[in-house]
Amino acid sequence: MRSLALVILVFAAFASVAFGAPAKSGFGFFKTPSGKIFCQWVAGGSTSASVECGVTTGLEPPLPKIGEACKHLDYVGNRIALALYGHSQPIPCAGDAGPFGDPAHAVLLRYGKTWNTLGLRCSEKTSGLTCKNPSGHGFFMSLRSWRTF
Repeated sequence: MRSLALVILVFAAFASVAFGAPAKSGFGFFKTPSGKIFCQWVAGGSTSASVECGVTTGLEPPLPKIGEACKHLDYVGNRIALALYGHSQPIPCAGDAGPFGDPAHAVLLRYGKTWNTLGLRCSEKTSGLTCKNPSGHGFFMSLRSWRTF
């Protein structure tokens, strides 16, 4: 009985962080139903959070290979990052797996559902994934298009 109670408690805590209640600190991964868009989120306290999402097939149209990071890191051309404050940032070059770092443990964000933490929100629809911060800045991505706002 104790084991069942512990499993329920752990699942409830994980579910509240991934799909509802704000997190004070932590990180995790989620993916869309297509299995081709993955996101990594990080919350570093009550005022610091970010989400980075990427498309396994690359963003369409592709990101240009520009910027200081591209002098030292690999071109990936498949990611966009959004912090709790400010504008979203396309990421043409990176030195890590980012949102693709743990696909086996990425939680499924079903169509019509929203992930949120500390004011960052990502909503999944059949048309694609939209992520916004409290200032209204964010991005949209799908297998066929993307945009920042």
